Amino acid sequence: KVLLRRSYSGGMVAVPTVGDDQLLKDLLAVKRSPLLGSVSAVLDQHFGKVAPRPYDAGALLSSLGKARQTAIALAALEWFRQTCQVNNFHFSVVLNAHAKLGDWATALGLLGMMDQHCVEKDIIIYSAAISACERSAKW
Repeated sequence: KVLLRRSYSGGMVAVPTVGDDQLLKDLLAVKRSPLLGSVSAVLDQHFGKVAPRPYDAGALLSSLGKARQTAIALAALEWFRQTCQVNNFHFSVVLNAHAKLGDWATALGLLGMMDQHCVEKDIIIYSAAISACERSAKW
């Protein structure tokens, strides 16, 4: 199944989707530092000049969270934030991944990041942040 979308230049191009397991494999193979640059390079190569759909961003972030790759998920969130419209769902997926690991500092940092980027917080976001603090005995 091929999805067509208008590119930045106005032409039609095939859009890579997150259903492509190769993208997840490439991201999970990222071991270099700086992580953001490495993740950005993989995502740039995969998506090319086509802006990713918010749905694809959410699906990929969810897959990274389930794989407990929170650092890669955080770097991918930053890349998606610059290339497509992210919302509180995208932040909540990454925040929940950090909460499951008890990474309270990053979870609370994501709350601040949401303020910086004018993303509205909801009960799910606050609940995940509280959960992160609770799991690490910081609550």
